[in-house]
Amino acid sequence: MNDIPITLICGYLGSGKTTLINRILGDPNSPRKIAVMVNDFGELNIDAALIEQRSSEDNIISLTNGCVCCKIQDDLAASLEALRLKPIDRVIVEASGVAVPNKIKRQCLIPGFSLSKCAVLVDSQNFDHKKNDKYVGYLVQEQVKDADLIVLTKLDLAPDFKLLSTENQSLQDTQQISVTDPKLLELLFQAAPVEDLPARAEKHEVFSTRTLSQKHTISKSQLKELLDKMPEEIERFKGFVRTTDQTLLVQGNSRAYSLSSNQNSPARGLIIIYPKDFDPRIESLFYEWSDWFGLSS
Repeated sequence: MNDIPITLICGYLGSGKTTLINRILGDPNSPRKIAVMVNDFGELNIDAALIEQRSSEDNIISLTNGCVCCKIQDDLAASLEALRLKPIDRVIVEASGVAVPNKIKRQCLIPGFSLSKCAVLVDSQNFDHKKNDKYVGYLVQEQVKDADLIVLTKLDLAPDFKLLSTENQSLQDTQQISVTDPKLLELLFQAAPVEDLPARAEKHEVFSTRTLSQKHTISKSQLKELLDKMPEEIERFKGFVRTTDQTLLVQGNSRAYSLSSNQNSPARGLIIIYPKDFDPRIESLFYEWSDWFGLSS
């Protein structure tokens, strides 16, 4: 039996991983049977048109094109092992937006699987700002250093963006491609170069995650007013909110967000990600939300 290839889709929060994976799943030229692995289905909003059915345990989604989407359980290697005997052609692992790619690569080095390209998505509009951020700059630069393929997103918003180097490292030997390039999917599925993964010392975790659990229905106008004043310390938020008219999928950061109708989710609330340094005063940052939401761990 041939090894099952694994493609890694990495990149910082909001770089466009969800959009790319939906494109892969919907492309008729993609491998026939793909298993997409995510930490939680809330992290990956799969296009409703692609979903065929959910399992009773809600940890596997069957897709109309013969693919499946699976939750990553407590251990990525164990989750991969559970897939090894299934009739799949390829695995795509969608890494957390705050994951270090080489760490994920090491977890994928198990019998029965082989590593293909590790694609790191780079938000052309925000990368230069983020790479100099004292809290997350180290992380976004480490992600790019670990890439086999750099995928530039949002070039329509920053057409002059050039990614030439990160701190102490030139990127001229790492292939770069626009997310809109028709050759992208072909490159994603190529074999990765053989490399020895460095046993890099991991930095301490720099992010915290909390949940804004919804207590009461909120009007859309009031929700937008709160989102317009989202604390600038928040790196990313995503979830479902019940308004007086409908349930909305809400996702974004303190600089931009989007709202879209989604009537199928039973969940109510937002996951927020922010630098750990703000833990001591996170409650005060969301005081204005307290009529509708409670902040929980």
